[in-house]
Amino acid sequence: MGKCFADNLETGKCDALKVKECDGCSFYKTEQQITKERCKADERLKKLGIYEDCKTKYKTK
Repeated sequence: MGKCFADNLETGKCDALKVKECDGCSFYKTEQQITKERCKADERLKKLGIYEDCKTKYKTK
């Protein structure tokens, strides 16, 4: 199993959940998977014409 995107190596905690329970976690995603999903979400927002509004409101990259 690769490193999960939410596994914070500095703190040793999970950034997605309050309790770090990696085995069987339904939130588990690699950095590559989460990047791909975020790109797909950005494309959907662009098609809806609300990408810039969301980008500004939620201060995304």
